[in-house]
Amino acid sequence: MDEQRERGVRYETETVFTEEAVRGLFRAQFLLFEKLRIWSRVAMGAVLTAFGFSPVFGTPQRVLCIALGVWLLLGWNTVAKARADAVLKQRGDAEGHVIYRFAEEEIQIEDSGSWRYEELLRLAKDAQRFYLFRNPQTAVVVDMGALQPADAAGFAAWIERKSGKKFRALGAGFPLFWNRKKKAS
Repeated sequence: MDEQRERGVRYETETVFTEEAVRGLFRAQFLLFEKLRIWSRVAMGAVLTAFGFSPVFGTPQRVLCIALGVWLLLGWNTVAKARADAVLKQRGDAEGHVIYRFAEEEIQIEDSGSWRYEELLRLAKDAQRFYLFRNPQTAVVVDMGALQPADAAGFAAWIERKSGKKFRALGAGFPLFWNRKKKAS
């Protein structure tokens, strides 16, 4: 790291794209870029649930409205989960590894070029990772535990200063839903 610091590298990390990391990335992408879809599902779920308590409908229709409404309210993020499941199924048991170096002027992505900090569109973080989005489909994922030097707060402040953007905290959400392990087959 000392040699890299001399070349202007401030931070470095190796991200291992485990199942948990892939799910976290898709969750961050969904929460940051698909607010209209989230709110549409929540609104439709609330309306259907309300119709379920209306005396205008018969019992079977009311039960169906309540069931669909509750599913939409609780399953607002099923689209992102389905996307993550598809990627995980496609890659099988393979785990990708990427080394990121954060230099003064750019983010260097091993074997993939570099990004300027001004290109970052949105920043997010959860309890374990930072997500730096260049666009809705492209992001750098930084595992806080693998960051060198180990200074997550300093890294976040530095990235915010370099990009002119603020990190959005993603919160816990429904960890059971997002971190569900694959069933053994």
